[in-house]
Amino acid sequence: MNPNELTVKHLEAKHARQRFKAYRKLAEIAARRIDAATEPAAAYRVTHQVALNQFNPPWSLDEIGSKAVVPACCSAGCVVEKHKRCQHGHPAVTVVLGLT
Repeated sequence: MNPNELTVKHLEAKHARQRFKAYRKLAEIAARRIDAATEPAAAYRVTHQVALNQFNPPWSLDEIGSKAVVPACCSAGCVVEKHKRCQHGHPAVTVVLGLT
């Protein structure tokens, strides 16, 4: 077999591997984009005033003392025990205000 033929076959195989890697990388990027598009929007931290006003009627600081659960400083409207954090990691209003 001619050495030039081996070189050509080797180069063809190398290019095929490179194309395969590039297509696999594109598929991974597309999969990540689909995952990101289907995930719910991330909750973010809000001030204690906003957290108290999320309820109808809004909660006052006097009402918090008599409640077993209080709002968390979370945009998702989470309610937690007075000294805990919500599932998104945001603290209870009482922790922010130093009432616990």
